[in-house]
Amino acid sequence: MDTDPTVTARDLPPVPPGLAPVLRHWRGLCRGRPVPERTDLDPGALGPGLAMAAILERSGEQGQVRFRLAGPGLSALMGLEARGMPLRSLFAPAERARLKMLTERAFSDARPVVIRAAALPQGEGGAAMPVDLALMPLADRSGAITRALLSCHRPAGRQTSAACRLVIREAWSLPLTGGDGRPPDIDGPQLRVIRCGRDHPPA
Repeated sequence: MDTDPTVTARDLPPVPPGLAPVLRHWRGLCRGRPVPERTDLDPGALGPGLAMAAILERSGEQGQVRFRLAGPGLSALMGLEARGMPLRSLFAPAERARLKMLTERAFSDARPVVIRAAALPQGEGGAAMPVDLALMPLADRSGAITRALLSCHRPAGRQTSAACRLVIREAWSLPLTGGDGRPPDIDGPQLRVIRCGRDHPPA
C-alpha cells in the first residue's frame, strides 16, 4: 500500500546489504543533480555485481521498460537472453501491475526503488530463492529520465538451473533527502512504498 506521508524514515526498513554498494555508487554519481546520466556509469565500479546488472530503457507511448543491456547472470535467471526483452518478463504475471507502478514511480519521481522478491523456478519442484533488486533512474543526453540501472543481488552460493520468475514480497522508494535536508544514509531506514503480504512465498 502507499505510505502515509507522515511516516518518518526511522520507522522504515534498511536497504538490503547486498544493494548498498551500488546505491552508494549511484548516489555519488549524482553530483548535485537529481539523477546521474547514463554515461556517468562506471561498469568497473560494480565489480562482481556486473553479471547481475542491467541497463533499462523506457520508451514508447505506453512507457514500456525493456532491457537494453543485461549481464549473463540475469539472462540465466530468466532462462533466456534478457537483452531486448521487457522488464516484466522477469516477473510472475500476477506481479506485473505492481511492477508497472514501481517503475513509473522510479522514472517520474527520480527516486531509486528497492524490491525484495522471491525467485520461483518455473515448472515442478525447486525452492524459492530470495532476490533483492534496486532500480536506479538515469538521464539520457537530453536530460530526460529514460534509462535506469537495475542491480540484482542473491545470497552467495545460491543459484538455480531452472528459469525463474520473481514474486514481489516488499518494495519501497528511497527518499531524496533526510530530515536535515542532506541525502539519507543508504544503510539506514528508508521510505516504504508497498508491503505485499506475501512474506512467505510458496516453494
